[in-house]
Amino acid sequence: MTMTVELSDDGRYVRVTQQGAVEIAQIKTARSDSLPLYFGNCDRALVDFRLAEIGHLGLIDLDNLGISFKRDVPKCKQMAIVIPANTDQWQGRYTHLANAHIICGVKTALFCDMDEATAWLLT
Repeated sequence: MTMTVELSDDGRYVRVTQQGAVEIAQIKTARSDSLPLYFGNCDRALVDFRLAEIGHLGLIDLDNLGISFKRDVPKCKQMAIVIPANTDQWQGRYTHLANAHIICGVKTALFCDMDEATAWLLT
């Protein structure tokens, strides 16, 4: 899996882009690496999963990712997850992942369009 973590140009959110098979250990490392970016008004995340693969992850893995997020990244209050437009096969997994984040106190929504996700994140 390839991952980039960067602060948005306006400094209001952390942008995470993932490509390939999602690996739990790499996500944990990225979360840790992103902590210094959450300063000032930055309390949101934009996660680009359009080129990521999550089909190999079980529901328990997705639960654990959601449950641990608030502990790993305590300042993040809102997250937009951008998923591939053709996700019929994996839509349930993305929904499960979003719900796990919501249950743990992070306002989370799924989008297929990057502009819509960014607009929602900034409102």
